[in-house]
Amino acid sequence: MPTQPPERGKLDLSGRELTAVPPRVWRNKPLRVLNLFRNKLKTLPADIAAAAAYLRGTEGGGVRSLFSVGFCFGGALSYLQAASGLGYAGVIGFYGWPLGLKRWPDRPKPIDAVSRYTCPVQSLFGGADEGIPQSDVDAFDAACRKAGVKHDLTVYPGAPHSFFDRKYAEFAEASADAWRRVQEFVRQYTKG
Repeated sequence: MPTQPPERGKLDLSGRELTAVPPRVWRNKPLRVLNLFRNKLKTLPADIAAAAAYLRGTEGGGVRSLFSVGFCFGGALSYLQAASGLGYAGVIGFYGWPLGLKRWPDRPKPIDAVSRYTCPVQSLFGGADEGIPQSDVDAFDAACRKAGVKHDLTVYPGAPHSFFDRKYAEFAEASADAWRRVQEFVRQYTKG
């Protein structure tokens, strides 16, 4: 089992390759590189639903356990997938803005949807993330507990925003632990 984060677009978990499909409409073929910011925000829900349908279909491998993983804005979007009705096995957010992004106050906030979450949630935060204070992390965790949502929360002291991707070398220990936790979360909630 790998001990380091995977290359973008590909995960290998216990000998099973998991396909990462970016949330774009899969009219022809899936792309293998995720870039949420190129999509128009208003089309994301339909694009993500199309990606989920593709993965569950024959061409996408007929997956039985669907997980959403996101970073930063994508982490917040991943949290919102728990309330999407798409039947996720779990959602994972790395530094995922649980109270929403301050620059987009009109967008849905993950904390506001917690009562509608239908799957377990994993949250990984940097303790030194200047944009996501501990009070936001605590509020999200409390909302999950109040709603009875299984919430696996880890905060890495001293780690900044983007510690897992942009600053992996500098925060290798935290990143390796986060990757181990992601693998365990996926393993725990993967349907046989």
